[in-house]
Amino acid sequence: MPLILNPAHEMTTLNTVVRRCIAAADKLGKHHVILTTDQALYYKLLELKWCSEEMRSRVILRMGGLHVAMNFLKVIGKRPHRNVARKRTNGMKAHKITLQAIWQILAPQIASSLEEHGVDSTEFMHISKEPLQLKCFLQSENNLQLLSEFVEKKSKESPFFEFWWSYMDMILTLLMFTSGIRDEKWNTYRAALTEMLPFIARYNHGNYSRSLTVYICDMNQLPSEVEGEFLN
Repeated sequence: MPLILNPAHEMTTLNTVVRRCIAAADKLGKHHVILTTDQALYYKLLELKWCSEEMRSRVILRMGGLHVAMNFLKVIGKRPHRNVARKRTNGMKAHKITLQAIWQILAPQIASSLEEHGVDSTEFMHISKEPLQLKCFLQSENNLQLLSEFVEKKSKESPFFEFWWSYMDMILTLLMFTSGIRDEKWNTYRAALTEMLPFIARYNHGNYSRSLTVYICDMNQLPSEVEGEFLN
């Protein structure tokens, strides 16, 4: 699309961009137009879309993954009362290293708890180092229940445990979101967005909280042909 020299946030500019995109889609013989924007423009484009029957039926709005990830990094930064999210790459690295360090501390405690219920602790320690094997291990309802009981018990004993387990949950959600985008796993992407929303709302990111609520609903109600393209 050609560059437009007017301010991007003005409705007239956005309307012009959308109309040109629709015209380009017509020339290519495509019905739907998919636009990706940041949160601020997403909200304005949503207002524009709702005012036009043609746009409602043809325009699909998406929020940029980088902006969502950056916002969630800020949310995570608020949790331990420090901001390590000024740069996405450095923030991701710092949180991943922290996650690995905490897991190395917790894994032996989990293994000991599982052993009390007849699970081989040595086998679990081996599995805990292999993400795919750990995923398969937790697909067992019995194993998942034992882990849930361990977390519940430790959380009651120590608020610090509850704090860090929640922190790990947030990091894993962010990694799941990143994987959903990079590996084009549509269902993983939507599931991660849904898990992000309560954290974003809890830490007073009002604009993203409102926008993501609408965005998630829209992504769960896509036309079948559009959803099929994302799934494939």
